[in-house]
Amino acid sequence: MADHLLSPVQPRRRGPSTISARRTLAIVIAIGVVVALVANAFVIVDPTEMAGKRLLGRVVVDRPLGPGLHFKLPVVEQIDKLQTSLETYKLDRLTVNTVDNQPITLAVGLTYRIPAGAVLKLLYEVGRAGNVDIADNFQRIIADRTAKIFAQQNTTTISENRERLSTAVKALLSNDLGRLYGIEVVDFQIAGITYSDSFRASVEAAVKAKNEAVAAENTVNRIRFEAQQAVARANGEAEAKLKLADADRQAAILNAQGSAEAIRLEGESRANVLRLNAEVLRSNASVVELVKADRWNGILPQTLLDGTGVTPLLGLPRQDTAGAAK
Repeated sequence: MADHLLSPVQPRRRGPSTISARRTLAIVIAIGVVVALVANAFVIVDPTEMAGKRLLGRVVVDRPLGPGLHFKLPVVEQIDKLQTSLETYKLDRLTVNTVDNQPITLAVGLTYRIPAGAVLKLLYEVGRAGNVDIADNFQRIIADRTAKIFAQQNTTTISENRERLSTAVKALLSNDLGRLYGIEVVDFQIAGITYSDSFRASVEAAVKAKNEAVAAENTVNRIRFEAQQAVARANGEAEAKLKLADADRQAAILNAQGSAEAIRLEGESRANVLRLNAEVLRSNASVVELVKADRWNGILPQTLLDGTGVTPLLGLPRQDTAGAAK
Protein backbone atom coordinates (compact mmCIF):
# COMPACT_ATOMS: atom_id res chain seq x y z
CA MET A 1 0.00 0.00 0.00
CA ALA A 2 2.89 2.36 0.77
CA ASP A 3 4.45 1.51 -2.57
CA HIS A 4 1.19 2.39 -4.27
CA LEU A 5 1.06 5.78 -2.55
CA LEU A 6 4.64 6.67 -3.49
CA SER A 7 4.37 5.67 -7.14
CA PRO A 8 4.64 8.61 -9.63
CA VAL A 9 1.45 10.06 -11.10
CA GLN A 10 0.88 8.92 -14.60
CA PRO A 11 0.05 11.70 -17.17
CA ARG A 12 -3.51 11.70 -18.47
CA ARG A 13 -3.73 11.01 -22.07
CA ARG A 14 -5.76 13.39 -24.27
CA GLY A 15 -8.37 11.95 -26.49
CA PRO A 16 -8.66 12.61 -30.22
CA SER A 17 -11.77 14.84 -29.72
CA THR A 18 -9.92 17.32 -27.47
CA ILE A 19 -7.08 17.81 -29.94
CA SER A 20 -9.49 18.34 -32.79
CA ALA A 21 -11.44 21.04 -30.89
CA ARG A 22 -8.31 23.02 -30.06
CA ARG A 23 -7.12 22.81 -33.61
CA THR A 24 -10.43 24.13 -34.87
CA LEU A 25 -10.34 27.00 -32.39
CA ALA A 26 -6.84 27.97 -33.52
CA ILE A 27 -7.92 27.97 -37.14
CA VAL A 28 -10.93 30.17 -36.36
CA ILE A 29 -8.73 32.61 -34.45
CA ALA A 30 -6.24 32.73 -37.29
CA ILE A 31 -8.98 33.39 -39.83
CA GLY A 32 -10.38 36.15 -37.62
CA VAL A 33 -6.97 37.78 -37.35
CA VAL A 34 -6.49 37.59 -41.11
CA VAL A 35 -9.93 39.07 -41.74
CA ALA A 36 -9.26 41.87 -39.25
CA LEU A 37 -5.92 42.62 -40.86
CA VAL A 38 -7.43 42.63 -44.33
CA ALA A 39 -10.30 44.83 -43.18
CA ASN A 40 -7.84 47.20 -41.52
CA ALA A 41 -5.77 47.39 -44.68
CA PHE A 42 -8.43 49.35 -46.62
CA VAL A 43 -9.92 52.74 -45.78
CA ILE A 44 -12.74 54.56 -47.58
CA VAL A 45 -12.49 58.35 -47.86
CA ASP A 46 -15.90 60.01 -48.31
CA PRO A 47 -16.62 62.54 -51.11
CA THR A 48 -16.65 65.40 -48.56
CA GLU A 49 -13.26 64.39 -47.11
CA MET A 50 -9.56 64.23 -47.87
CA ALA A 51 -6.92 62.34 -45.92
CA GLY A 52 -3.26 61.96 -45.03
CA LYS A 53 -1.21 58.80 -44.31
CA ARG A 54 1.34 58.10 -41.58
CA LEU A 55 3.73 55.13 -41.23
CA LEU A 56 4.78 54.63 -37.63
CA GLY A 57 4.10 58.32 -36.99
CA ARG A 58 5.88 59.63 -40.09
CA VAL A 59 3.93 61.29 -42.88
CA VAL A 60 4.44 59.27 -46.05
CA VAL A 61 2.38 61.30 -48.57
CA ASP A 62 3.17 64.66 -50.13
CA ARG A 63 -0.40 65.34 -51.26
CA PRO A 64 -3.73 64.50 -49.61
CA LEU A 65 -5.65 61.34 -50.48
CA GLY A 66 -8.87 62.06 -52.36
CA PRO A 67 -12.26 60.36 -52.01
CA GLY A 68 -12.30 56.59 -52.65
CA LEU A 69 -10.79 53.30 -51.41
CA HIS A 70 -7.18 53.43 -50.18
CA PHE A 71 -4.75 50.69 -49.01
CA LYS A 72 -2.62 50.90 -45.90
CA LEU A 73 -0.43 48.52 -44.04
CA PRO A 74 -2.35 47.14 -41.07
CA VAL A 75 -1.29 48.30 -37.62
CA VAL A 76 1.76 50.27 -38.74
CA GLU A 77 0.05 52.75 -41.07
CA GLN A 78 -2.73 55.18 -40.18
CA ILE A 79 -5.13 57.22 -42.32
CA ASP A 80 -6.17 60.66 -40.97
CA LYS A 81 -9.36 62.12 -42.50
CA LEU A 82 -10.38 65.77 -42.67
CA GLN A 83 -13.72 67.35 -43.67
CA THR A 84 -13.08 69.65 -46.65
CA SER A 85 -16.61 70.51 -47.82
CA LEU A 86 -18.37 73.77 -46.97
CA GLU A 87 -18.94 73.86 -43.21
CA THR A 88 -20.04 76.35 -40.53
CA TYR A 89 -18.32 76.65 -37.20
CA LYS A 90 -20.62 78.15 -34.54
CA LEU A 91 -20.04 80.01 -31.28
CA ASP A 92 -23.35 80.52 -29.51
CA ARG A 93 -22.16 82.49 -26.46
CA LEU A 94 -19.20 84.68 -27.33
CA THR A 95 -18.82 87.58 -24.87
CA VAL A 96 -17.00 90.73 -26.03
CA ASN A 97 -16.69 94.30 -24.73
CA THR A 98 -17.39 97.51 -26.61
CA VAL A 99 -15.42 100.77 -26.58
CA ASP A 100 -17.73 102.12 -23.84
CA ASN A 101 -16.95 99.04 -21.72
CA GLN A 102 -20.33 97.36 -22.14
CA PRO A 103 -20.33 93.53 -22.30
CA ILE A 104 -22.44 91.94 -25.04
CA THR A 105 -22.99 88.29 -25.89
CA LEU A 106 -22.86 87.24 -29.54
CA ALA A 107 -23.98 84.17 -31.46
CA VAL A 108 -21.69 83.96 -34.50
CA GLY A 109 -20.99 81.52 -37.28
CA LEU A 110 -18.00 81.11 -39.58
CA THR A 111 -18.66 79.42 -42.91
CA TYR A 112 -15.43 78.11 -44.42
CA ARG A 113 -13.93 75.63 -46.85
CA ILE A 114 -10.61 73.76 -46.57
CA PRO A 115 -8.68 73.70 -49.90
CA ALA A 116 -6.69 70.62 -50.87
CA GLY A 117 -3.43 72.47 -50.33
CA ALA A 118 -4.24 73.09 -46.66
CA VAL A 119 -5.23 69.52 -45.71
CA LEU A 120 -1.78 68.15 -44.77
CA LYS A 121 -0.88 71.41 -43.00
CA LEU A 122 -4.00 71.23 -40.83
CA LEU A 123 -3.55 67.51 -40.13
CA TYR A 124 0.13 67.53 -39.23
CA GLU A 125 1.27 71.11 -38.62
CA VAL A 126 -1.55 72.52 -36.48
CA GLY A 127 -1.87 71.18 -32.93
CA ARG A 128 -1.65 67.42 -32.51
CA ALA A 129 -1.41 65.12 -35.49
CA GLY A 130 -4.71 64.30 -37.16
CA ASN A 131 -8.11 65.96 -36.93
CA VAL A 132 -7.92 66.48 -33.18
CA ASP A 133 -7.78 70.10 -32.01
CA ILE A 134 -8.27 72.11 -35.21
CA ALA A 135 -11.64 73.42 -33.95
CA ASP A 136 -9.99 74.70 -30.76
CA ASN A 137 -7.63 76.83 -32.82
CA PHE A 138 -10.56 78.12 -34.90
CA GLN A 139 -12.44 79.07 -31.77
CA ARG A 140 -9.60 81.11 -30.29
CA ILE A 141 -8.98 83.05 -33.48
CA ILE A 142 -12.69 83.71 -34.14
CA ALA A 143 -13.18 84.93 -30.57
CA ASP A 144 -10.07 87.13 -30.63
CA ARG A 145 -10.73 88.79 -34.01
CA THR A 146 -14.42 89.35 -33.25
CA ALA A 147 -13.55 90.95 -29.90
CA LYS A 148 -10.98 93.14 -31.66
CA ILE A 149 -13.58 94.56 -34.08
CA PHE A 150 -16.29 95.06 -31.45
CA ALA A 151 -13.86 96.76 -29.06
CA GLN A 152 -13.83 99.70 -31.51
CA GLN A 153 -17.63 100.11 -31.52
CA ASN A 154 -20.03 102.06 -29.38
CA THR A 155 -22.80 99.91 -27.93
CA THR A 156 -25.56 102.21 -29.17
CA THR A 157 -24.44 101.88 -32.82
CA ILE A 158 -23.87 98.12 -33.01
CA SER A 159 -27.34 97.19 -34.21
CA GLU A 160 -27.40 99.75 -37.02
CA ASN A 161 -23.81 98.81 -38.06
CA ARG A 162 -24.40 95.05 -37.89
CA GLU A 163 -23.78 94.37 -41.58
CA ARG A 164 -20.65 96.51 -41.65
CA LEU A 165 -19.31 94.73 -38.55
CA SER A 166 -19.91 91.30 -40.13
CA THR A 167 -18.01 92.40 -43.23
CA ALA A 168 -15.11 93.73 -41.12
CA VAL A 169 -14.81 90.52 -39.06
CA LYS A 170 -15.02 88.40 -42.21
CA ALA A 171 -12.19 90.37 -43.84
CA LEU A 172 -10.01 90.03 -40.74
CA LEU A 173 -10.67 86.29 -40.39
CA SER A 174 -10.10 85.70 -44.10
CA ASN A 175 -6.66 87.26 -43.83
CA ASP A 176 -5.60 85.58 -40.59
CA LEU A 177 -7.07 82.09 -41.11
CA GLY A 178 -5.78 82.06 -44.67
CA ARG A 179 -2.30 83.07 -43.54
CA LEU A 180 -2.14 80.74 -40.54
CA TYR A 181 -4.04 77.69 -41.79
CA GLY A 182 -4.74 78.19 -45.48
CA ILE A 183 -8.48 78.15 -44.82
CA GLU A 184 -10.87 79.83 -47.28
CA VAL A 185 -13.46 81.94 -45.39
CA VAL A 186 -16.77 82.09 -47.25
CA ASP A 187 -18.95 84.08 -44.84
CA PHE A 188 -19.26 85.35 -41.29
CA GLN A 189 -22.67 85.72 -39.64
CA ILE A 190 -23.76 87.54 -36.49
CA ALA A 191 -26.81 85.46 -35.63
CA GLY A 192 -27.66 87.18 -32.36
CA ILE A 193 -26.69 90.12 -30.12
CA THR A 194 -27.62 90.11 -26.42
CA TYR A 195 -27.02 93.29 -24.43
CA SER A 196 -26.44 93.54 -20.69
CA ASP A 197 -29.34 94.20 -18.33
CA SER A 198 -27.96 97.61 -17.35
CA PHE A 199 -27.65 98.70 -20.98
CA ARG A 200 -31.17 97.51 -21.81
CA ALA A 201 -32.48 99.45 -18.79
CA SER A 202 -30.67 102.61 -19.89
CA VAL A 203 -31.98 102.20 -23.43
CA GLU A 204 -35.52 101.76 -22.16
CA ALA A 205 -35.15 104.90 -20.02
CA ALA A 206 -33.77 106.82 -22.99
CA VAL A 207 -36.58 105.61 -25.22
CA LYS A 208 -39.16 106.57 -22.59
CA ALA A 209 -37.63 110.04 -22.22
CA LYS A 210 -37.55 110.45 -25.98
CA ASN A 211 -41.18 109.38 -26.28
CA GLU A 212 -42.16 111.84 -23.56
CA ALA A 213 -40.22 114.60 -25.33
CA VAL A 214 -41.92 113.74 -28.61
CA ALA A 215 -45.31 113.75 -26.88
CA ALA A 216 -44.57 117.15 -25.33
CA GLU A 217 -43.42 118.49 -28.69
CA ASN A 218 -46.57 117.13 -30.30
CA THR A 219 -48.63 118.89 -27.62
CA VAL A 220 -46.81 122.16 -28.28
CA ASN A 221 -47.30 121.72 -32.02
CA ARG A 222 -50.99 120.98 -31.47
CA ILE A 223 -51.44 124.07 -29.30
CA ARG A 224 -49.51 126.16 -31.83
CA PHE A 225 -51.67 124.78 -34.63
CA GLU A 226 -54.86 125.46 -32.72
CA ALA A 227 -53.66 129.04 -32.00
CA GLN A 228 -52.85 129.50 -35.67
CA GLN A 229 -56.28 128.16 -36.54
CA ALA A 230 -57.89 130.57 -34.06
CA VAL A 231 -55.91 133.49 -35.51
CA ALA A 232 -56.82 132.47 -39.01
CA ARG A 233 -60.46 132.12 -37.99
CA ALA A 234 -60.41 135.56 -36.28
CA ASN A 235 -58.71 137.09 -39.30
CA GLY A 236 -61.33 135.50 -41.53
CA GLU A 237 -64.15 136.78 -39.38
CA ALA A 238 -62.61 140.27 -39.24
CA GLU A 239 -62.08 140.27 -42.96
CA ALA A 240 -65.67 139.13 -43.48
CA LYS A 241 -66.93 141.93 -41.23
CA LEU A 242 -64.78 144.43 -43.10
CA LYS A 243 -66.17 143.20 -46.37
CA LEU A 244 -69.72 143.40 -45.01
CA ALA A 245 -69.08 146.91 -43.72
CA ASP A 246 -67.59 147.89 -47.03
CA ALA A 247 -70.58 146.39 -48.80
CA ASP A 248 -72.95 148.31 -46.50
CA ARG A 249 -70.98 151.50 -47.13
CA GLN A 250 -71.06 150.94 -50.85
CA ALA A 251 -74.80 150.23 -50.65
CA ALA A 252 -75.37 153.44 -48.63
CA ILE A 253 -73.34 155.42 -51.14
CA LEU A 254 -75.29 153.92 -53.98
CA ASN A 255 -78.59 154.62 -52.17
CA ALA A 256 -77.54 158.21 -51.49
CA GLN A 257 -76.41 158.64 -55.06
CA GLY A 258 -79.73 157.17 -56.23
CA SER A 259 -81.73 159.52 -53.95
CA ALA A 260 -79.69 162.50 -55.09
CA GLU A 261 -80.14 161.50 -58.68
CA ALA A 262 -83.90 161.09 -58.11
CA ILE A 263 -84.10 164.53 -56.47
CA ARG A 264 -82.09 166.00 -59.26
CA LEU A 265 -84.32 164.42 -61.87
CA GLU A 266 -87.43 165.52 -59.95
CA GLY A 267 -86.10 169.05 -59.72
CA GLU A 268 -85.24 169.07 -63.38
CA SER A 269 -88.74 167.75 -64.14
CA ARG A 270 -90.37 170.47 -62.04
CA ALA A 271 -88.15 173.09 -63.56
CA ASN A 272 -89.14 171.90 -66.99
CA VAL A 273 -92.84 172.06 -66.00
CA LEU A 274 -92.40 175.57 -64.66
CA ARG A 275 -90.51 176.57 -67.76
CA LEU A 276 -93.23 175.16 -69.93
CA ASN A 277 -95.89 176.91 -67.83
CA ALA A 278 -94.00 180.17 -68.12
CA GLU A 279 -93.77 179.78 -71.85
CA VAL A 280 -97.51 179.03 -72.02
CA LEU A 281 -98.28 182.11 -69.92
CA ARG A 282 -96.12 184.27 -72.07
CA SER A 283 -97.82 183.08 -75.18
CA ASN A 284 -101.41 183.18 -73.78
CA ALA A 285 -102.22 185.23 -70.64
CA SER A 286 -105.82 184.02 -70.51
CA VAL A 287 -104.61 180.64 -69.31
CA VAL A 288 -104.36 182.04 -65.79
CA GLU A 289 -107.97 183.12 -65.85
CA LEU A 290 -108.93 179.70 -67.19
CA VAL A 291 -107.18 178.01 -64.32
CA LYS A 292 -108.88 180.29 -61.83
CA ALA A 293 -112.30 179.54 -63.30
CA ASP A 294 -111.52 175.84 -63.33
CA ARG A 295 -110.59 175.84 -59.69
CA TRP A 296 -113.41 178.26 -58.41
CA ASN A 297 -116.27 176.52 -56.67
CA GLY A 298 -118.73 179.34 -57.29
CA ILE A 299 -118.71 180.67 -53.71
CA LEU A 300 -117.61 184.24 -53.07
CA PRO A 301 -115.04 184.69 -50.31
CA GLN A 302 -116.32 185.68 -46.91
CA THR A 303 -113.52 188.16 -46.37
CA LEU A 304 -111.72 190.58 -48.54
CA LEU A 305 -108.08 191.06 -48.80
CA ASP A 306 -106.96 193.28 -46.02
CA GLY A 307 -106.37 196.85 -47.19
CA THR A 308 -107.39 196.27 -50.79
CA GLY A 309 -111.17 196.75 -50.77
CA VAL A 310 -111.32 194.84 -53.98
CA THR A 311 -113.67 191.98 -54.64
CA PRO A 312 -111.92 189.32 -56.60
CA LEU A 313 -113.80 188.56 -59.78
CA LEU A 314 -113.11 186.43 -62.73
CA GLY A 315 -112.53 188.12 -66.01
CA LEU A 316 -114.62 186.28 -68.60
CA PRO A 317 -114.39 187.05 -72.35
CA ARG A 318 -117.28 188.60 -74.21
CA GLN A 319 -119.42 186.69 -76.60
CA ASP A 320 -120.96 188.09 -79.86
CA THR A 321 -124.49 187.68 -80.96
CA ALA A 322 -123.61 184.37 -82.53
CA GLY A 323 -122.43 183.15 -79.08
CA ALA A 324 -118.80 183.02 -80.10
CA ALA A 325 -116.25 184.28 -77.62
CA LYS A 326 -114.38 187.46 -78.56
